[in-house]
Amino acid sequence: SKKKDTGGPVRVSQSPLRPFKLDQVDLVIMNPPFTSWDNMAKDYRNGLVRLFSDERPAYRDALYWKTSQQTFFLLLADSFLKNGGRFAAVLPLTTFTGRAFAPLLEFLLDNYTIRYVIVGLGRLSFSEETNLAEILVVADKKPPVEGSKFLLIGTLQRPEVWRDIDVQLMIDACRKGNSLEGLCVVEQYSQSALRPKNETLSGLLLRLIPEFRQALTSTEEIEKKTQVPFVKISKLVKERGLRTARWVLGGGWLECYAPEALFAFRSSSRAIRAVDRLIVQEDQGRFLVLTDKEVGGRVRLPKDRLVSALRRITHLSTFDVTDATDYCVYEPPQTLRDVIIRYYGAREGEQRWIRITKGGKDTLGPWHTLIPKGMCKVAVAGRLNLAAPGTRFVCCRSAEPFFLAGYGFMVVGFATPLHEKLFCLWLNSSFALLQLLEKATITGGTWVRLEQFRLKEISIPDFEGLSHERE
Repeated sequence: SKKKDTGGPVRVSQSPLRPFKLDQVDLVIMNPPFTSWDNMAKDYRNGLVRLFSDERPAYRDALYWKTSQQTFFLLLADSFLKNGGRFAAVLPLTTFTGRAFAPLLEFLLDNYTIRYVIVGLGRLSFSEETNLAEILVVADKKPPVEGSKFLLIGTLQRPEVWRDIDVQLMIDACRKGNSLEGLCVVEQYSQSALRPKNETLSGLLLRLIPEFRQALTSTEEIEKKTQVPFVKISKLVKERGLRTARWVLGGGWLECYAPEALFAFRSSSRAIRAVDRLIVQEDQGRFLVLTDKEVGGRVRLPKDRLVSALRRITHLSTFDVTDATDYCVYEPPQTLRDVIIRYYGAREGEQRWIRITKGGKDTLGPWHTLIPKGMCKVAVAGRLNLAAPGTRFVCCRSAEPFFLAGYGFMVVGFATPLHEKLFCLWLNSSFALLQLLEKATITGGTWVRLEQFRLKEISIPDFEGLSHERE
C-alpha cells in the first residue's frame, strides 16, 4: 500500500493550498513557545537560523549559540510590527539574562523602547504547570531616547488568587507608576540597566525585595569603607593569568555513557540520586571495594584506574574537599563491563561499553579522553537550587586535582595555594553570594544558573595587594 504522507503543514480541507499576505500591524500579543535549542530538530532550527539570517543582517547578529524558540518569534514579531508599533509578550526571564540571548537583548534594547516589565514575586511563573521563571514585557518599536526609563512591576501574589478587581487595580497602579500595598511593587529604572554589562534584569528584580536591597546597600557601604583592596575577576583574567573555563558534563552528556557504573561515592549521604549506585565500602590499599546501594552487589576496582571526582557541589560538609571527594573510573577495567551489562541489559550495556571505550556518534569521545579536560583544583557551581538542604557552598577547592563531573566552572592560574583557599572562602561568603545572586540567571523557583561572563564581573579582595597580616 502507498505510504501515507504526514509531512508538511496542517490541512483542514482538501482544497489546494494558496499563499496569503499579512500586512504589518500596530500590535502583536504573544505567548511564544520556549523550546530550547537542544529540543528542536536540527534541520528545523538550522532552517530558522538561515531564514532569519538571510532576511536581515540585524536578525543574523541577534542569533547566537544555543538560543531558544522564543528568539525566532520575537524576530518574527519585529518583521510584522510597524515602526512605532507595540508588542506584549510572555517570555522566560532567561531571555533578558542568559548568555545565549545577549545579542538578542542588545537588538531589543537598541531598537525598542521598553515600557513595562512585569515579574512575579509571589510566584516566578505566570503560566500554569511550569516552574520556569517568566516575565511579561511591553515594548514599542522605536529606538529609546537618551535616558529612557521603564517600569518594573513585581506582583506580590500568585496569579491564581488574583481577582478581577486586583488586576484592574494593578493596571491602574502601573499607569500611575505607583506601588500598591499587598498587590504589586513598582519601580522605575533606566533601560540601559537591562544591558548584559550593567545591572541586568536579575539584579533589578531582586532590588524589588526590601531585604535584598538593604543587604546590598550594606555590603556596598562596607566595601567603600574598608581598606582591603578589591578587584574584579575579569581583571585577574586579563592581567594576571587567572582562567575560568565553563565545563558542562551534566545529565545529557553523561547519559551517553553509563553514569551508574562510572562513579563511586565516598558515603551513602553523597549518593542522593537514583543514578548514584556505587558506594565505597572498603579501602584495601591498591583496591577499592564498592557496593551497589540498590541490590547489594560488590565490585573491586584498582585505584590506579580511578581519579578523585565531584559529581555535584552539594551535600559537602566543607568547601575544602581535599581527601573528601568521590571517585570516577578513568580507565574502565574489563570487570566494569559486566557491571554495565547488569545495569543496562546485554544489548544496551554493550553499546554503552563501546561508547565508553571507543566513543562514537553523539558522544564527547572515549571516556578516558574527557577526564584530563575536566581536572581542576577550584570549581564553582554553574547551577544551584538555593533552597535545597544540600546547598551549602557555591565553590570548593582541593589540594590535589579532581574531576568536575557536572555543570560548573573550573578556575585555574592562582599565584599560590593560599590564594586558592582565599578565593573559595570569599565566594562562599555572604558578600560574594549577594553579588552572585545579583548577576545570576533565575531559571525557575529557587534554581539559579551562573553564566561565565557574569562570574568574571564579581569583585573579590585583591589577594596580591594584601599584607601578610591581612591574609
